[in-house]
Amino acid sequence: MNFKIEKETKEVLTASVENNGLIIVADYPLKKDSLGGVDATNVKLINSDYADPVVLPQMLTKLGDWVVKNHSNKFY
Repeated sequence: MNFKIEKETKEVLTASVENNGLIIVADYPLKKDSLGGVDATNVKLINSDYADPVVLPQMLTKLGDWVVKNHSNKFY
C-alpha cells in the first residue's frame, strides 16, 4: 500500500492510499472529535472497478492509522 498526503489546509488534511489500482482519498479534520479521535470524512474511491468489499474497510482503516501515526502533531 502506498500512502500520500494530497493536500493540507488549516482545517483538513487530505490523504490517500493506493493498493493494486484502487485509490481511496479521504479528508481528516484537524480538530479532534469529542472523544479525542480522528474520523475520515468525504471519502472517495478512484478506480472503483478494482474494489473488493473486504479490502475497502481495511484500506480505510490503514489510511487512518497512517495519518494519525505520522501526522498526529497536526491534530488539535
